[in-house]
Amino acid sequence: MIAVALLVVAALWSVVAPPRQLSWLDLASILGPEETAPLPAPAAPEDATPAAVATYPSFDVVRVTRGGTGLIAGRAAPFAEVEIMAGGSVLGRVATDRRGEWVLIFDQPLSPGGVEISLASRLPGKEAVASAEIAVVVVPEKTQAFVDPSDEGVVVVLTPRDGKGRSLVLQRPASSADLADGLMLDVIDYDQTGTAVLSGRAAPRAEVRLYLDNAYLGTGMTSDSGRWIYTPDAPLDAGDHVARLDQVTGEGKVQQRIELAFNLDLSKDDARPAGSVVIRSGVNQWLVSRKLSPGDFHYIAVFGVHKDQVKDPDMVYPGQVTNQP
Repeated sequence: MIAVALLVVAALWSVVAPPRQLSWLDLASILGPEETAPLPAPAAPEDATPAAVATYPSFDVVRVTRGGTGLIAGRAAPFAEVEIMAGGSVLGRVATDRRGEWVLIFDQPLSPGGVEISLASRLPGKEAVASAEIAVVVVPEKTQAFVDPSDEGVVVVLTPRDGKGRSLVLQRPASSADLADGLMLDVIDYDQTGTAVLSGRAAPRAEVRLYLDNAYLGTGMTSDSGRWIYTPDAPLDAGDHVARLDQVTGEGKVQQRIELAFNLDLSKDDARPAGSVVIRSGVNQWLVSRKLSPGDFHYIAVFGVHKDQVKDPDMVYPGQVTNQP
């Protein structure tokens, strides 16, 4: 439904050269109330003053079509100018309303591949401030052949600009539908040492047990919104792995189970310029490699769920925890 709405909007606006600004009422009519609910507020830099925190721009919605056009919405200080950048190019400039909300529709398509979308806002007579987070957008290569939208599509990930902390998946292909009643491993964020943060979704207030290569890693508890996050005690090793997630009841019975094979790539290309983004795509998996500075990399492994990854919850695996840890 979202993709259809965006395609219609893109077609209607294709005759207008510059990006255009919508109100939040318009945005809600296009996407619906669930899609326009604000994201959790990003953490501001530690040295930011209270006044500066109030003006930091942030993302609420990023939706991009396969053709590279789309819609971005967010917040900043009221009556500020927000500049939206795609890599080193200006994607658009908009003004916030009295509530600090802004919406941008852009019909200048993003190029196939990966690009970082960043924000900067400025109040009259004030210095510009940059967003604490960026959105990494992966647009598939254009093809003349018909491509089933359930097999390939756009990936959008909201991630800390400095590469510290967890990322949040905003968009991924339709093939990543919830096939295990919402149990998913969304993202593994890690650095060049293998220090990682795993995050995903499950039923609200559920217990999720995580295994790596049949070894118990630990347990994550979901929030009221059904999101969980887990930080392993030790760095993960490079190479091929199999992750398993068990959503369990209070008695320890497995309700849902998924299993995903992945490769933890710790390769570093020191010749790449700082700020560059490299994308590697697989079957229902995408690896984003961001070079933050010389010798400092941020990797974002994004996962979808395929029907073959949903496993029998009654099967007992080697190393499985069968009672409350």
